[in-house]
Amino acid sequence: MPAIQNTQLSEEESFSFELARIWIELSEKYFPQYNHTHKKGGNLRSNPRKSIIFKTCYKLQRETKGLIEESDYPLYIRAQLEILKFQSKNNPLVLVEPGCLVGEKAWKRWKLWKKKYDAKIKQPLKIDLGKYSFLKAKEGILKTKKFLESKFPDNPSLKTYELNKENLINWLNFGNISPYYVALSPYMKKVFREEDYKKMNFDISFYQECINDEIRSLFLKLFRYEHS
Repeated sequence: MPAIQNTQLSEEESFSFELARIWIELSEKYFPQYNHTHKKGGNLRSNPRKSIIFKTCYKLQRETKGLIEESDYPLYIRAQLEILKFQSKNNPLVLVEPGCLVGEKAWKRWKLWKKKYDAKIKQPLKIDLGKYSFLKAKEGILKTKKFLESKFPDNPSLKTYELNKENLINWLNFGNISPYYVALSPYMKKVFREEDYKKMNFDISFYQECINDEIRSLFLKLFRYEHS
């Protein structure tokens, strides 16, 4: 989504705009066929303060201030959408509206989902090395290359990655960037700290074990700028 034009937002409003952008991105991912609110003449970019999505995200931020870490808001939005996705299996008419992000019921859904999420990521990940073979790793590296080209100019610098660290973590958790790329990338190793890896919903060490010389060669060919 392009940057807001000619609109001065406070720091709090800017964060609400970012949450609205995340809602749009994830809601379209989980419900690609749904006639979303932002497709009905929404005005998030031109006049965010009049946008239903922006107002809802602003309300969410005010309701949960001090209760949710800023880095957990993408997970919060993901939680609500995953629960709606599950409910839609028995109810195809389920409403996918930003209003699901606020209120007591939304908070209870989040607490239940987060408890299960935390328990899941603490469990050792069992990987079938045959499944995560060359073809799987190759697919992840190629997908990541295409995605990063859509976000960054040609041959982005380490500084670009540093300035976009939170975005990179979000893209990883959304599945836009492959863990195989993280396991190989010199930039990622320089940008991420131990606490950053804890925000990711996978254990990078398992993917490192699945990398062979062919995958390393492919990475060097596609991401040569990281070694310059």
